[in-house]
Amino acid sequence: MRWKAILATLGFMVAFTITFSVAAANPYMVIVRESNLVDKKVIAFYYPWYSNATNYTRSAPYPVVDDTAWRHWNGSTLNTPLMGAYDSADPATIEQHLRDAEWAGIDALVWSYWGASGYEFTNFKNALGVARAINSNVSFTVYFEIFMNDMESKSISEASTFISNELAAIHAVFTDPANEPLIWHELGKPVLFVYVVQAVPAAVWANVMANVSASGANFFMVADRPGGSIDYNKHFQATHQYDVYYPSYHGTYFETYMRMKMDAARFGQLFIAGVSPGYDDHLVRPGNPPLPRNGNATYRQSWCNAISLHPDWIAITSWNEWHEGTEIEPSVENGRAALEQTRAYAAEFKSGTYQQLQAVDFYTPMIANAIWMAVVSWVVFAAACFLPALARKSEHYGLRFAFGLLLVVMAWVGVFAFGAWEIVLGNNLAIMGAWYVFIAPVLCGFHAIGTWLLQSRPDGPRQRERR
Repeated sequence: MRWKAILATLGFMVAFTITFSVAAANPYMVIVRESNLVDKKVIAFYYPWYSNATNYTRSAPYPVVDDTAWRHWNGSTLNTPLMGAYDSADPATIEQHLRDAEWAGIDALVWSYWGASGYEFTNFKNALGVARAINSNVSFTVYFEIFMNDMESKSISEASTFISNELAAIHAVFTDPANEPLIWHELGKPVLFVYVVQAVPAAVWANVMANVSASGANFFMVADRPGGSIDYNKHFQATHQYDVYYPSYHGTYFETYMRMKMDAARFGQLFIAGVSPGYDDHLVRPGNPPLPRNGNATYRQSWCNAISLHPDWIAITSWNEWHEGTEIEPSVENGRAALEQTRAYAAEFKSGTYQQLQAVDFYTPMIANAIWMAVVSWVVFAAACFLPALARKSEHYGLRFAFGLLLVVMAWVGVFAFGAWEIVLGNNLAIMGAWYVFIAPVLCGFHAIGTWLLQSRPDGPRQRERR
């Protein structure tokens, strides 16, 4: 009976080892995968919501619509633009931004969108006119801000109708013959980014996609943090995460973006990695610890992390989100350093030849850690198999050995309990996102020890004497 139990446990261990091998190899194969469908691109998130007291409205040499409101320059910015408190409608500001972005190797700017009637979209259209006039090579698209108009509190029907109408308005501007050459297209469709797609139910996106498809207003949709559910992912062709700060600050960048890339591979999507020069939003959201720039080191490390995942595109957070201190736009405090870094890093990313950047070998330590756990698991199994032989020689030492082995297995259980708790807290355990495969050796250890404790004696199991 004991040998049958050992053979059963051995079979379980072999199955575990095969499972482990697949679990270890699959993420690596996904990580090194690059799409051949699109060219490598570098993009930046752009905020056109700044306004000073000057009215820049004009009709020539290109139309600009503006007012005299003062917006967003209200003492809530950590750094100061090198251009001063500019107006996002100022043609000179727009021209300078477009020329700087093109010089830095940025292929497209993703403009924050807060509604078809919002001043951000008005400035987006202003910028299209400037871009035409200067023959800019920078492409345009918008970032659909999901929290506009109290979206998350709307019913499914209300949200579906609202988003469908907004996308129709965006599509009309994108497909205007004068604008279309400037709009970013992928696979024949205009690109559209959507922020925090899970802020509304998946049913909303199903309704929206049905509506835009029926009207012919189709987009190449890019989702921010769609998660692992097919209900969201089936509506989007690419995935990204705007928030680079949290995973960078908490040391979970690779786990966060690796899981995202694995989901992208599963759903046939393009994968976008995020980079950022730093973060400090204490003037608008007190309590968040800053991610300091450390000169230029944080930005460089961010790029090194990103290229390690072999992304299709890289998204910069941000061009000019001054409230959160993520801007690469030149500032009084930091000069043009981040812009110059962007130029060098973007060129290396697109060419695939790295000099200033160096990929981080984050996967080998993860595999080594996993192999170590597998080896210890096999040692536990072998030791448990050795128990009966030791007990036959000396029950005293056999029991001590069994007790010590039980402590090892219990410690092993603690590892997984800790891992499970980390998952609950949202901190992914750094074991390929599949830490649970290592529950198998724990069960094996319990099984082998339990078999010995229940069935083994110094002289083996005794038969009841017949009378």
